[in-house]
This record gives sequence, structure tokens and C-alpha cells, in this order.
Amino acid sequence: MDFIQAREVLRKRFYFIKKTSGQNYYYDSETGDRNLTFMHLIPHHQEILKNMNGGEYVGMNYVGKTADGFKEISGINFDPILLNPIYVAGADHKVVLHKGNRYPNSWHKPEIQPIEYQSIAKARAKEKGAGKFIEHLQRMLGDTTDDLDNEESKAGYLIRMLAYRYQHHNFRNQQKPHVAFYFYGKQGYGKGIFADTLQAVFGETAITKVPDEKSLTSMSSVDIFSRTWAIVDEVNIGKGSTNYNTIKTHTGTTQTSAARKGEHFRPWYIPAQLIMFSQKPPTFIETGDRRFFISKWDCTFKDETEKEIYFNEYTKWLQDEGGYEAISGLLKATDASTISLAKHAMMTPEKRQVTTMVTDDAVTDIKLIVDEDPVLVCFTEDDFSKVWTEHGINKNQISYKMQEAGLVETEKRKYDGKHRKFYLREGYELERRNGQKSQLICRADPSKSKFLDEDAGYLNSVRVLTDSWGGA
Repeated sequence: MDFIQAREVLRKRFYFIKKTSGQNYYYDSETGDRNLTFMHLIPHHQEILKNMNGGEYVGMNYVGKTADGFKEISGINFDPILLNPIYVAGADHKVVLHKGNRYPNSWHKPEIQPIEYQSIAKARAKEKGAGKFIEHLQRMLGDTTDDLDNEESKAGYLIRMLAYRYQHHNFRNQQKPHVAFYFYGKQGYGKGIFADTLQAVFGETAITKVPDEKSLTSMSSVDIFSRTWAIVDEVNIGKGSTNYNTIKTHTGTTQTSAARKGEHFRPWYIPAQLIMFSQKPPTFIETGDRRFFISKWDCTFKDETEKEIYFNEYTKWLQDEGGYEAISGLLKATDASTISLAKHAMMTPEKRQVTTMVTDDAVTDIKLIVDEDPVLVCFTEDDFSKVWTEHGINKNQISYKMQEAGLVETEKRKYDGKHRKFYLREGYELERRNGQKSQLICRADPSKSKFLDEDAGYLNSVRVLTDSWGGA
């Protein structure tokens, strides 16, 4: 019976990779080691038997007999495994079954285990609960209410969002919450401590941390979003930048198609929610933004000594007095059923101020030029060259600025022998049909529709291109 049990224990730890030149190779799910052979497995089998029998080897002359060990292990039917790790948070095993195949799980259970609280009141208590964490968030976020259940409580909202991700893991068949977080404030006020807290509570394998936003557009950007949380430090993102477009895309979906570094273009699972830290408020947020929770991360101390004492006591509670375990217990006990996956992020005073203050002078100037001649329907980038120069707009921002101004971008097509892209006045569509003249269709008022070559904006563009190229 011991031999049967030992074989089963061995089979649950080791997995078959391949057979080459008559030699089998195995994967160790405990250590992650690959290409092990039978000779590596025999000592493990012996050790399992030894531990099952009070520290002594048993069996027919099994002690030290390699041949006997080989014979015993050779009858085990090891499960095959593919070595590309996949992320399955909350799974009980280090090897997971996904769509009929076994893979190493890149998520590992966190070392910190939650305190089991009998009620939410006990979980929130200052003594033996996570009250110090709650007070810390309220202080750093500048909450105006101590009631976590009040809809104006930023700390309450953040805790519920953290709790949802702590309690729910699998987003392969459903959407993750469409919310990203932006915290800004002076250096030295604990943004890094908050990131370390998440890493301890959710586990090291559940967090990706990168130093700045440049990683968001690298060929390994999907790796950043392949876990539960993606944390970006020292953010500096411009409105309309590629980084912001990546954020918008990755915040609103759990699947994306990309060419990961060293691999071909294919779909990827990106369950992570984004947390961004900065020393200044965001300038890239659009009016009407629904994705970002924005808050200062700052507070006032009498002097540096008071600040140092505060953070020393808080980190001591986290690391040495069960703070991480208490926070884990709080997230487990918090009712996250009110979280709506597609609901807009909480509107904070900081976000209201940012979206009110964010004005784009370049977009304003584009609108003024468009309004100067209401008869023109077609515009090109060259019509606004003065705007690009005055406001320092680079080429990859131009399309974004034009669309922000309400112009409709068309595909680049060949017109009169040259490939061109037009931006149409809002309300118009460009209709192309084989063998017929292209038309500018006004859906709201068909009487304003006209042929493309009747529009002064189009004729201007033809003249500019002719002059530039020395003839069409």
C-alpha cells in the first residue's frame, strides 16, 4: 500500500515533458525545474517512502537499490504538461488544467493568510482588526467621512474594489472591473508602502510593478497586465499619447491581441487592473472619463519627526504585528457584491477638478479654424500646420487632436492619383462607389450633400499636393 501511495504523491508533483532518444524528461511543479530524468525521480520516491514510514525505508531490499527504484517508478503514468505558464489566480495547485491541457500556474498562493473575522465590524476594528489600515487610507486620501459605507468615502470605495479582486479571480469568461486608479502626491508619503501592502496581501506573483509608463507600449506590455494588479510608478503621460490609448484598451477588456516580445501576434489574457502613482495630477484625462479613480495621496504632519514616527509605527504594525493578515481578513470579510463590472469609477473631488481644468488649447484652435469657413467639409492635417507648430504637437498626436475637435477621420485612399486621408466636418460621411464619383453625404440634411470634387476643402488639398509634388 505504501508503494501505491508514494507513486501517487510522486505523480502529483512531477509531469511528463517529452521523450528524446529513448529518455523521458519531467517537470517538477514544486521547484519549477525542467528536464529531470528517472535518476532525479528515484531519490524523491525514496524520500516519500521514508517519510510515510516513520523515517525508515521499507520494501523488498529497496534501500539504495537504484534498479528497484527504476522499476517502481517506471510503471507510473505521469501526466503530460506544456511548459508555457498561465495565470490562474486562486487555484489550489501549481499545475492547472486549461482547455484539456496542463500548464504550470504562474500564480502562487500568498504566504500571508487572512484572519477569519466573524463580522465586518470586527474586521474593521482598530484593535485586532484592520482599523489602522482603514485610518491610514482615510488620512492619505483625504476622506471627509469616517463611514466606509458612505458613497462619498474614497477609502470605502477603494477597499471594496480591493476586496472584489481578492475574492474574485477568474475573468476569462467575464469582464474585470473597468476601473484604473491614479494616486498623486509628494514623494515620501507612503505610495510605495501601499504597493508593498498589495504585494504582501495578494502575493508576489499577483503583482507586476514597473518604474514608469514606457513599459506600457513595449512588446511585453501584455506581461504587465497578465496578473491581478499592474502598478506603474512615477507616471508622466501626455494626453492622446500611445500610452494612454494602451491604458484605455487594457482597462476595458480581459483579452487583447498583441505581438509579445519574441512571439507571434495572438490573443492574450490580461486580467490586471492598473494602479498609477505620480507626483502631480493627471493631464491626460478626458472630459467625461469613466475609467479612472483619481485621488491625492497626501496628508499634513506637524514636522518631519512626526511624519517619521507615524510611518515607522504603521510599517511596524504591517510587518511585525499582523497588519498584513488583518488587511487580508478585511478584504475577505468585505461585502463586494455591490461592485458593478462596467460601472463608472467613483467621481472624486480631485477628478472633478482635473476634468474641469483640463483644456486643450490645440483642440480649441482647430475648432476655430473649422468654424471660420462653415462651407468646407474636407480638411487635411496641412490645414492646421500652424496649430501643430504653435503647440508643439508631434505627428502621432495629430489624429487624436483632430478627432477631439469633432472631425471624422477617413481611411487613407487614392484620390486623383495620390493617397490622401481627410478629416470631415461632423455629420458628414465620405461615400465611395466603383465607377461613380465620391460623395460627401450629410445624413442630417441631405440637401447639403455634394460630390467630393465640389468641396473647396478637397480642392485646396489637391492644389497643395500638386504644388508640393510638382504636378498630380
